[in-house]
Formats: sequence, structure tokens, C-alpha cells
Amino acid sequence: MVRGDIGPWQRALRALGAGACVLLASAWIMRLPGIGDVTLGLLSERFGALTWVAAAGTVVGVMHASGRGTSGAWGGTLGAALVLLARYGLDADITRRRSACIALACIAIPWLLHAMLDARRRRTLPWLAVAAASAAGVLGLRAADLQPYRRSLPPLHAGDAVDAPANAPDIVLITLDTTRYDALLTAAPTLQAFASRSIAFPRTTAEAPFTHPSMASLLTSRTPLEHDSISTSPWIDPRLPTLATHLRGLGYRTAGFLDNPWLSPEFGISVGYEHLDRRTDLDRIEGWLENPKDARPALLHVHLFEPHGPYELRPEYLERLGRTIDPASRERLGATISADFIRAGEIPGAHDLGEPDFQWLETIYLTEVAAMDGWLASLFELLAARDPEGERTLIAITADHGEEFGDHGALHHSHTLYEELVHVPLFLRLPGHGVSVSHAPAQLIDVTPTLLEAAGLPPLPGAAGASLLGAVPEDRVQVSTRFHAHGAHLFSIRKGEWKLHLRVDAARDPRSEAIHFASEALPGSIELYRISSDPEEAVDLAAKTPEEAAGKVDELIEDLTRWQASVRLRIRADGGALDAESQRHLSRETYRELRKLGYSADDR
Repeated sequence: MVRGDIGPWQRALRALGAGACVLLASAWIMRLPGIGDVTLGLLSERFGALTWVAAAGTVVGVMHASGRGTSGAWGGTLGAALVLLARYGLDADITRRRSACIALACIAIPWLLHAMLDARRRRTLPWLAVAAASAAGVLGLRAADLQPYRRSLPPLHAGDAVDAPANAPDIVLITLDTTRYDALLTAAPTLQAFASRSIAFPRTTAEAPFTHPSMASLLTSRTPLEHDSISTSPWIDPRLPTLATHLRGLGYRTAGFLDNPWLSPEFGISVGYEHLDRRTDLDRIEGWLENPKDARPALLHVHLFEPHGPYELRPEYLERLGRTIDPASRERLGATISADFIRAGEIPGAHDLGEPDFQWLETIYLTEVAAMDGWLASLFELLAARDPEGERTLIAITADHGEEFGDHGALHHSHTLYEELVHVPLFLRLPGHGVSVSHAPAQLIDVTPTLLEAAGLPPLPGAAGASLLGAVPEDRVQVSTRFHAHGAHLFSIRKGEWKLHLRVDAARDPRSEAIHFASEALPGSIELYRISSDPEEAVDLAAKTPEEAAGKVDELIEDLTRWQASVRLRIRADGGALDAESQRHLSRETYRELRKLGYSADDR
């Protein structure tokens, strides 16, 4: 067909399609070693879709200068690239795969319209071309909006498949990111109502003050030393079974709707889920639950990312919370607090924040807790519609860690082991076990053993935790750890009403070396608090009354020594500690997501 045979609209559409081809080519170029990681990849991390506009424009400009391109192709490329800019703006979360899918849609859609216009002139419709373009366009746009780790596992091999026990209940695990225990008292009426109809454990402690070691402990029922998820190595030991792998082997269908990049398959925490989705969309959850082709009992794990920073004010909840907007703090800090601001230890001017500023930050945070609580109300309605009497469904709700708002002079999480970061909620609704408040000293490692016992299922092999349905000793120790925090390992141990903090040199490896805490504690790092009368850990008795506190300090150090010895025994039984850094690399997409959330390179 000669140029004069087509109209201006068709020429424009052809140019747009040709330009989108160039855009798709630039997406492929990003995959080349040394290019994607050094040039376009780093620029895209900072400038988002503008990088694609510039890259595609540069390619076409060179082609045009060499006589191989046309002004129409330049215009088409710009139009195709602007689709990315309109869709994502300056959002840096434009992965290579997503950009390629957008480009595919940009190619298919103009050629589809071109075919339709050509059909009007020729009075015949090229059905094959229309169908191909339609399919490519729809699939491209659909795939472009998929989150980074949505995927499904194949079924178990016939020899591995088993049938679940008769009348095995569904298990629903809901984990809340960054949710302080005390935040639920003021901002979460739905969760308070749920707690009033459940078994509540108000003395629950997280194993770590940030996501991946805490969640790994919950799902493996192992301490961070055992599952090997520490700050410099967030990958868990692949030899350990998880709740999902265990239940899948028992004949359950398993799904994780996990909205946090730390829970991506790269780190090994989310292994065992047949269906894995980054989106916590109620329609998607309901669609998976109501699958008429699969009658197996279900494990549903939902991890809600909010109220993790960056914080964004939800003004519709202010009145209910009894909070008001502080004009001075809002003008200074804004209503959307960026990850760069809240990044622990890297907050410009954080030492200048006053009490009104901390209260304003906490107010924004609490509005996000309230929004999360509203979403949970909808999820509970969905679950109640499936099981109105709650006789066939176990539900557990807990959190990975808390958040600090100046409680001990800082913001964010992961940097200390004080109560605002490791005291987390735990509510269990278990058919046949009634409603109660248990003051047993619980930890996240106990959640999986408790759910399995309540469901009448075999225990998780090698679990370090214990079922909370049995008798739990009042003097059981609760240990939290944070490794490689500014050159030190952090330990806290709580026993009854007492809690001890100390730090040791980060050069020591507590997985394979016995640490003599009494002599190796860094100078000035030992702190002692009486939680029963000082829940905010404001009065350090080791500093205030050292002679009176000495006996309790020695006792808790001995308990911590025995705890480490028992952990090292389990590590040796598992075959020894792994070389955590060997042959493990984080993809650029996941690293970019974590950077957006305010995590520095040291947090990897």
C-alpha cells in the first residue's frame, strides 16, 4: 500500500505502533548485563517513567539522524512513552517486566485501531489481525499491573500428594505490619471486637524489631539465629519447614496475599504457598477461597502492609481518634511523611523534633491503623459469609513488630528492642476453645505450633516454639534479638516482670560461638527495667540503683546464656549454620522496592 492510500489517522497509528516497538526494545536493552544495573536501571530508580521517555527519544533521535527513522516514528515513540508517564508518573517502581508489558500494549492497541479504520475503507475486517492485536493489548495491560511476585506453584507430584485429615479446618493467618500493641487500644475497634471473642495474649513478644526475621520466626517456629534471617542476610535457611510447606504436605491448599517486599520468594519466607500475590485485594482473596474446583482445606495468609511508612494522613479518622491537626507540625513535616525522613538513623534534623512533632507523626500513623482496621472489617465479613458459626475456621491475628515515635528518642523501627517495637498483639479464635485472656509469656515462634495443635494436625518438625493451648511456665524467658545494629548485636530477655537489655560486639557470631554475656557486654550497654511498674522502660534500674539491681542482672544474664546454648544445640542438630551470604543475591526490583520504603543498604 502506498503512502497516499491511507489517511492521517492511520499514519499516526502506524507511527505510534512503530514508536512503541522502540520502547519495547529499550525494555529489552535494560536486561543486558552491565546496562540494566548501571545506567538505565539506576536512572529509572530515581526518575521513573521520565527515564523511558528520554531513552526512547534518544534511540529514535539517533535513528532519525542516520536516515533510518522518520518524524512520524519520533512522534509515535513520544506518544508511547507518555503512556508510561501518564500511568506511573515519577513512580520509581517501574520494573523491566512491567515496562515491557506496557510497551506491548502500546504496540497492539494502535495496530488494532489501524486495522479497524482500514476495515472501514476496505469493507472487510481482518479478523486474525484484530484478534492477535486485541489479545496482545489485553495481556500486556493486564500483566503490566501485576505485582512483582504474583505466581502459583504447580501441584504436588502424585507420589507426594496426600489427603488432608477428615474435617480439617481452614486456617486464616493475618499478620499486621508495623502495628504497636497500644495502637489497637485507640485506633482499631474492629480488632478490639475480634479480641473480645478470642483468646488474647497481651504478653506477646516479637523475636525481632523488623519484618523478615520476625515473620520467619512465626512461619518456621525458629529463632532468628536458627532460621538465619539476620540483618545482613535476610534469606532463611532453606532446610527448615514452614507453616505453608507443612500444611501443603498435609493436603492443604495454600495461599499468601503478602504485601511487603521482605516477604518475596527471594528471601525464602513465602515458600510453600501454591498461590502467592502481592495484592491484598478482597476480590482476589474471595476468588481464591471460593474456588469450586478445589475442596481441600485452606491455609490463607494475609499480610497487611499499612501502617508501615511512608505515612499518609487519613483525615476522615481524626475525629474518631480524638486527634487534631497541629498546624505548626503539619507545616514543618507535611501530611505525607516520606521514607527518607523516617529512615532510622538517617533522619535529617531528627534531634530537633519536639514533642508536638512526634505526636503529629503518631497521629498520621494512627489514621493508617484505623484505615487498616476498616479493611479488616470487610475481610471478617467475607470469612463470616463462608463460615457463619466460625466452627470450621481457625483465625490468628498478630504483628511483626511495632513502631517508635520518640519513645526513646528516635523514629521508625529495627534499631532497638524496647517494648514499643517488640510488644505485639496476638489474638486466636479457635473453635472449641472459648474466649479468654491468657497472660502466658508468648512469642511469635508459638503461633504455628498453637495453630497446628488446635487443628489436630501433626506438629512442625524441629519447632522451637510451644503450643499456647497447654500450660506455659510463668517464668519462661522471652528473647528478642537484633544483629548488626551499628556495630553491635542487641539482645533483650524478659522473665516475668523483669527485662534486661545488652549489646555485644558484632564481630562475634552467636550462631556458632558461645558468648559470655557477663564479660562481653559492651560498656554501658546493660539496662534493667521492671516492666510491671515501668512498661515504657523509662527508668533503667541498672544505672539508677546498680547495687540493688546486680542480683537480677546476673540472673537474667545466666538465663540468656542458657537460651543461647539451647539454640546452638538446635543449630548443630540441623547441620550447622549456613554461610548466609553464599550465592545469594537480591534482585534490583526488590532492592528498589525496599529503598522506596526507607531501608538503607545496611538493612539488607
